[in-house]
This record gives sequence, C-alpha cells and structure tokens, in this order.
Amino acid sequence: MLGTRAVDRRTRIGKALQAWRNELISDLGGIENLSAAKLALIDSAVKTKLILDSIEVWMLKQQSLVSGKTRGAIPVVLHRNSLVGTLKGLLETVGLERRARRIPSLTEVYAKPPGAPPAASPAAPSTESKP
Repeated sequence: MLGTRAVDRRTRIGKALQAWRNELISDLGGIENLSAAKLALIDSAVKTKLILDSIEVWMLKQQSLVSGKTRGAIPVVLHRNSLVGTLKGLLETVGLERRARRIPSLTEVYAKPPGAPPAASPAAPSTESKP
C-alpha cells in the first residue's frame, strides 16, 4: 500500500491508515470489484490523508493561523485546503457511494471445485513490495 519507506504498518499510524484503506475497499464492494487503477487512486488517497492529517495536527498546535504582517492566513492553511480538494477529488473518482459486495449464486458456489481457496479479502495485507 504505502511502500516500506513511507509508513511502517506496525505503528499506530500505519495500522490506522491500513484500516482506512480497508474500509474504503470494503465500501466499494471489495477488492475483487476494483480495477488496478482504482486501487492506485485509493493508495493515493491514503497518502494524501496522511499528509493532510499531519498538517492539521501541526496547525492545531499553533497559537494563530493568521500572519501578523499580512493579516491573512498563513500559507499552510492554503496548502491544507488544496490537499482537502485533492482528497475530495480522489474519493469522488473512486466513488462516494457504498456498494454491496457481490454474493455468488448457489450455482457458482457449487461449480467451484472442493477445497478451492476463497476470494481475496481486503483485510489481508498485500505481499507485494513496491519500490
């Protein structure tokens, strides 16, 4: 998802981001219903959320978000708003409406050979390594 250099999935933040990614995938009907392109957009949304959350934490610790010189918002406020727009666009592209997971018919279930592995679950961590 985030690459080994970005966020360690064993940390609290890494686990929270992975959980949010899994929720997005589940809301969109499961990983089996998503194209590689939509998964890439979901991963971009997760990274954008990480950056956005970090900026917001920093902003909330500041005494003021207004510049004394210009009497306007400090630049980070504008960057934060830009990231909100980016995240909104990514989420709109992958879909905002919850989709039901497709349930196989009895014919499909009985057509499966005995002992065949179940479909992939979005909660299972990816074994792929991305550069």
